[in-house]
Amino acid sequence: MPSCCQHVRREFELMNLGFGGVRPNDFTRFHFPWPPLLYVVYRVALALYALFWLLVTGMEFTAKTAHNDRIHSWPVYLSHWAYLILTLYLLLYALAVSFHVCRRPKYFWRVPSSDTKTDVSQEHTNGTLLTEATRSSEVSPELNNTEHPLVSIQPPKEKTLQWYFKVTWALYGVVSNAAAMVTLVFFLYLWPKMSYNEGVSNMNLQTHAINFVIVGLDHVLGPIPVRMLHALYSVILGLIYLLFTLVLLWTGDVRPIYPFILDWANEWRTSLVTSALLVVLGIPLIHTFFFVMFKIKECISTKVKHCLAERELLKRIRKEPVTVL
Repeated sequence: MPSCCQHVRREFELMNLGFGGVRPNDFTRFHFPWPPLLYVVYRVALALYALFWLLVTGMEFTAKTAHNDRIHSWPVYLSHWAYLILTLYLLLYALAVSFHVCRRPKYFWRVPSSDTKTDVSQEHTNGTLLTEATRSSEVSPELNNTEHPLVSIQPPKEKTLQWYFKVTWALYGVVSNAAAMVTLVFFLYLWPKMSYNEGVSNMNLQTHAINFVIVGLDHVLGPIPVRMLHALYSVILGLIYLLFTLVLLWTGDVRPIYPFILDWANEWRTSLVTSALLVVLGIPLIHTFFFVMFKIKECISTKVKHCLAERELLKRIRKEPVTVL
């Protein structure tokens, strides 16, 4: 069994910067043994919810800026970038999953196998349980071929991950880190400086809190893996946003974007240090949190599937007759 250091070393191999080693079917189901059709409904519901609130908050913010010259237009703020990318990710993923699953209607309510490790361990479990059940006796071929339905029923395997799943995977990491960053910065730094009499408006709630709830839900229920090197894509987005704010300053707009955090005209040193810390240190730490979360979820899911497989196999052993030659 590979050691912890070997696992860490493999995680930082250059190949993990890409999007290989995953089957398309792994993107079309929950991480737990639930039918694919439910996953389609879940993805479509999230996409429609995000699209609705993107339009509502966009119109509300535009109306607000029309009467306040101190506020920038909608596209300037990072929270709006993050919510826009979140909506694009959810829409693309909903379309991709719907297209992929609906091509195989006979598998709507069937649960595909999770990975090859489950199949291998299932074969080992079958052999162990059969040996214990029959002692030195021989069993019928039908019993030897017994498999757990959660493992044996699987749609046709496809070797190559389609481009739309690769784009979805890339957006998944970017959206996760951006949503967490926006939520942390807003509630830990910006909100305490706001007027408590105003409270948190519905617009702020959607773009600074519910966005992270959606991402967290996806990390708990969804199947997309988290790779450490994918943090690079979020760092690139952060650098692009900072470059965008500098271009905005060079065009003559000296209004602070985020007071006390991103104000190039009045506090450029503070803005430089804060931005560097958030991009270079904050993003990798957030991504590491999601990586650990994925590994814990993977461990729990594997144990649950093994328990279900063993329980089903024991039921079949008790029901089916054992032929002794």
